[in-house]
Amino acid sequence: MKLRIIQLEDSVMKASAISRVIKNVVSCEIDWVTDMLSGIDRIDELLKNGNPYDLAITDMHYPLSPGLESDWQAGDHFIAEVKSRDIDLPVVICSTHNRKNPDAYDCVWYNDNYDWERQMSDIVKRVYEEKRKRL
Repeated sequence: MKLRIIQLEDSVMKASAISRVIKNVVSCEIDWVTDMLSGIDRIDELLKNGNPYDLAITDMHYPLSPGLESDWQAGDHFIAEVKSRDIDLPVVICSTHNRKNPDAYDCVWYNDNYDWERQMSDIVKRVYEEKRKRL
């Protein structure tokens, strides 16, 4: 069993670090997008194909669509969009800004002085186990 994950992050280094941590914990496929619109389009595409994502990981600061400036509220906009469409998709915020959102599945503070890797690993294991129990 593999987790299907979409990651919304405009930093190559951060996206790579998060992917590395996750791939060391569970078997997964991670799709990476750098803006919200591309993420929503990809989620819609996989829903239509009957193979939806199991988890979304979003930063807080990235463009809402290709070519736009980064938006400091992008993660909150993404979570609101997923919720408004009634998509059953746990969303984890992983940001250098220690932010919480009551509609997020969980939040990870991406900071070198904090053990974000362990927290991310624990969250991904939990999502994996929840999927395994549903099957």
